[in-house]
Amino acid sequence: MESHSGITVQRALELPGLRAGLPEVVAGADRLSRTVRWVHAGEVPNIASLLKGGELLLTTGLGLGTRPAEQRAFVR
Repeated sequence: MESHSGITVQRALELPGLRAGLPEVVAGADRLSRTVRWVHAGEVPNIASLLKGGELLLTTGLGLGTRPAEQRAFVR
């Protein structure tokens, strides 16, 4: 679902400001052509309740946890 009225996730990741942070796509690589509706920055484990769809979530990973199960739960 690509739209010319906004920026795609792929294009956002190519922007110098984001690229400088060495972003890592850990889920949804097949959806990089989707249009970003809004950008959120967050570290809380339950941030999913604040998201409606179409957001680009920027995080340092502090809220992900240290165990793989915690990290998977955050992404889901």
